[in-house]
Amino acid sequence: MEPKLPNTNLEKYLSKDLKLPEGFNEVLKYYLNCKEKLHLDAAQLLKHMIGLLMEKFNSNIKTTNLIYLYWVPLNWRDIDIYQKHEEEINIFKAKTFGFLLPVNAYSYVEFLNMLEKNKKTENIVKKLKERYLFEI
Repeated sequence: MEPKLPNTNLEKYLSKDLKLPEGFNEVLKYYLNCKEKLHLDAAQLLKHMIGLLMEKFNSNIKTTNLIYLYWVPLNWRDIDIYQKHEEEINIFKAKTFGFLLPVNAYSYVEFLNMLEKNKKTENIVKKLKERYLFEI
């Protein structure tokens, strides 16, 4: 997971033509001006948020969410880059909170544990856990 600057192509979304929620441009500016390389691809998530917000605005969708699903090893708490990524996710969620589009972030571990509760997906989850849940 190589860190990168989070400001890839965000300046074009500062346009006044987009009917983004009040304060959203401040979030864009924060990531545009960020000089720290991040493990979280904040620019990509912001672009998805803008697309979902525009769809919600244009089609009168009542509720929608952005779901960020990401892989971590089982021992992620022992590895600095995964701890940093988790911090970056929490900062992103805090900065984007309140824009009528909740951001839900789940590691594969969390997501598969949620799916495991459904008897219909039990066998699939078992195979996915065998493939994706391991330590490094």
